[in-house]
Amino acid sequence: MQSLLPYLVEETYEVVDALQSGDVRDHVEELGDLLLQIVFQAELRHAEGAFGIDDVVSGIVAKLVRRHPHVFGEAQAKTSQAVLVNWAKLKAVEKAKKDARARSMEFRVARRLWCAPRALARRRRGGF
Repeated sequence: MQSLLPYLVEETYEVVDALQSGDVRDHVEELGDLLLQIVFQAELRHAEGAFGIDDVVSGIVAKLVRRHPHVFGEAQAKTSQAVLVNWAKLKAVEKAKKDARARSMEFRVARRLWCAPRALARRRRGGF
């Protein structure tokens, strides 16, 4: 899986480029390329017996429902500001539940440093 990281990052940057260019057809193509990376990784994990694309989609649905109780639940939010405040609270609870490694400074710095060379190369080629 680690060997796929550069491709995932590159496809993500290409989606950003397509959005910034305003080219709708390019955006469609690049979203497809990014989705291919996601489906491919899920299929590899499925072959390992870990999870499949259905689990990924179920996780997205669960997150949407959990983070939008004013739409899918009983919570009331009369203004967009109330929605944002509630969302921030829910997100903070989720973040607190993540493991210590993901919250550590070393992990966050390492993750950003890993992406930096690719971002710089992309910029030199005329990206962003």
